[in-house]
Amino acid sequence: MNILVDTYTWNEFKVDLMAELYDGSFQKGKYIFRGQSNSDWELKSSFDRVFEDVKVAAQILNEFKNDCERYDLSHSSVLGDNLKINALGQHFGLPTRLLDWTYSPYIAAFFSFSDINVNGYDCEYVAIWCLDSTNEIFNQELGLEIVTIKQVGNQRLRNQDGVFTYLKSTDRDLEQFIRKIDIKNESPILRKILIHKSELEVAINDLDAMGINNLKIYPDLMGIAMNAKLMHYIKTTRGKKYS
Repeated sequence: MNILVDTYTWNEFKVDLMAELYDGSFQKGKYIFRGQSNSDWELKSSFDRVFEDVKVAAQILNEFKNDCERYDLSHSSVLGDNLKINALGQHFGLPTRLLDWTYSPYIAAFFSFSDINVNGYDCEYVAIWCLDSTNEIFNQELGLEIVTIKQVGNQRLRNQDGVFTYLKSTDRDLEQFIRKIDIKNESPILRKILIHKSELEVAINDLDAMGINNLKIYPDLMGIAMNAKLMHYIKTTRGKKYS
């Protein structure tokens, strides 16, 4: 089985799943994680959710790069590297074929819970995806790669402990791509962990105690604004019944 879907409580995620994945000793890089506030969402990049023609991605990137050069908004070492400029643009809303992940399960959990007030109104569960980065599927031949970018000059990427997957083929959905691969493996390549959104407040409080919050993830005025919205949402929904 390439993909495993299971439901956990927040405490089970912190204790049981982490112990199962790492056998008692955290190993950074063994897995990468992605948090989504709506468990119904597919594993698609921002580009693939909107555009059909993959050639458009290069056109959008060139426009972004040209404007960065025109207004002197990025270092030349970034502008000369397509993956670096893709990563920079990704963190400021540019649609690219990179899919955001993080080395930290708890940063992924923060993304899944903190965006409920924006994206998760109609969904009962958040999703935290866990991808085995050591699996043989990540190679040039299959067209799927893990992309790491030096984080100098990209403070958001650094604070989010970010990494990317890059699906070079015409496939649009990483989950479906993995499902159709014929590989015999004892453990799943991809896990989808569901946690009920009613655990929002306890999860956000736990993560804040770990130093993971909007002010850490977005170290600027955006982080302050996002934190204010999140705190207001938690306050106004406290004690209400979740769907």
